[in-house]
Amino acid sequence: MNALLTCTPHEQEGAYVVEANLRSFKPLPAFVIRHEHPLLVRDEELDPIKLAQGRGPGAEPKIKDNQLLAILEDGQLTVEWRNNAERIFEMPTSTFYRHEKALVKAGKIRKVGQRIIKEEYPKVDVQA
Repeated sequence: MNALLTCTPHEQEGAYVVEANLRSFKPLPAFVIRHEHPLLVRDEELDPIKLAQGRGPGAEPKIKDNQLLAILEDGQLTVEWRNNAERIFEMPTSTFYRHEKALVKAGKIRKVGQRIIKEEYPKVDVQA
């Protein structure tokens, strides 16, 4: 028997739509599951048609870089900053590190060991 299961985020946080493509059997209708540790359980209350929207590549991020910078104390340990982002914004670790990498690349922060330094340049008046 061959089967292809696809899990796509549902519009309800923490829920996923499951679609099953079964080669040897009739198609199954899509259904919704959610994580209830340690199991994935079926959620009959949620509509499998309602997929999460706009979270693919190029989508507008939920948390902006300037929001992350606002909670960063200069010289703070990376782990402390990440924990604050997780607590305040419910930000997954992988998302935090993606933002951190973008901020380093943009020259807004730099890493010195395990500490993060804000790169704030003084404004220069260039009028002649």
